[in-house]
Amino acid sequence: MTELLRNAARVADLRARMDLLRQLDTELHDLASRPLDEISRTDLDAILDRYEDVVDAETRAAMEQLVDDLKKSVSDLESELARLLDEFGAQADEVADLATQDARGEGWDPDDPWNYALGESEVPWVEVPDVAEVDGAFDEGRDPYAGYADTVIAALEADVSGGVVVARADFVANVRAWRENSAALEIALRDRMGVSLAETNAFLKAQNRITAYVRRFMDASDWFVDTPVPADLRAVVDTARSWTRC
Repeated sequence: MTELLRNAARVADLRARMDLLRQLDTELHDLASRPLDEISRTDLDAILDRYEDVVDAETRAAMEQLVDDLKKSVSDLESELARLLDEFGAQADEVADLATQDARGEGWDPDDPWNYALGESEVPWVEVPDVAEVDGAFDEGRDPYAGYADTVIAALEADVSGGVVVARADFVANVRAWRENSAALEIALRDRMGVSLAETNAFLKAQNRITAYVRRFMDASDWFVDTPVPADLRAVVDTARSWTRC
């Protein structure tokens, strides 16, 4: 009888220890599910102190060492990332110096923000009268969209010499102004009732003429085709630009 009572007491004690171990497992699981930079020795020690009756010294030391190793790994990773960022920054500076050395030699200051300002656009707004009912309104020589395209291309040509864009800020400003005008015209055409096929075709033809001219000097990502910026650096910049649009 005495032996049965002792065994019952041991069973009750084992059951209590199992309950504590389950609780310990839950708390350790919650701790481990945190981001590495939010796991600290202080948190681990607080947990182990609450369950010191079921955690032996060897197990505790092993768990503390694991956390220390993880924290060191995070610290090493942060240091390596910082080194890589510094190295990339230095390489970017070298590329910028290479790309601007000729301009700097002519007195251009890359640190002056005004040197990056765009000039005023020389592309005028186009007013297209409603001539939908006029026969031949969009024929050659009478087409207002064609006239506008001529004006835009003339403004762009003024920034080009010898097949090279020499006034890049003005060229970019004119391209932007043309795009803004085109977007407004497209909305106006879409919202106006009874737009003829002839007018739609005239608008698209003018768009295509200007686009073809711009593409002689700028690619689809709006980089000048003769830019000295390496392709891999352009890809990085394009990615950053896409993020800023989100």
